[in-house]
Amino acid sequence: MSPKYPVRKYLGKYESWLLKLYGHGALRYADRHLERFFSEFPKSWGLEDYAITDVEDYAEKLLASGKSEGVVHLRLTAVRRFWRWLIEDMGFELFNPVSAERLYRPYQKKIAPKPKPKSEHNCPYCGSHLKRVSVSTSTI
Repeated sequence: MSPKYPVRKYLGKYESWLLKLYGHGALRYADRHLERFFSEFPKSWGLEDYAITDVEDYAEKLLASGKSEGVVHLRLTAVRRFWRWLIEDMGFELFNPVSAERLYRPYQKKIAPKPKPKSEHNCPYCGSHLKRVSVSTSTI
């Protein structure tokens, strides 16, 4: 049985769309990551064959091979964008298997900036760097 949405047909259309809109850099980026993803599933010919478990298995395999969370995130971002193009721009009624991928995003620890001591605060707007001078109203 032939697939409803053949991978290679729509991958070619997506790449020509990318080339027209965003140029060679975007095409090379997407092509590299999409080819790596689809090469992991040689038996899946149709886009409707992919599920969340396939994406999770792919991400786990990348992490197990020593890839960082950032690399995994970059590769899955390219795949997510491809599926989003299929759904939003082409109007296909597909489920985006990468849309549920939230575990493999690199999270940066947010470090609060150290507050400056008041003696180093030199804001020209608030004037707090000016020393307060007390003026005595008593006469001698």
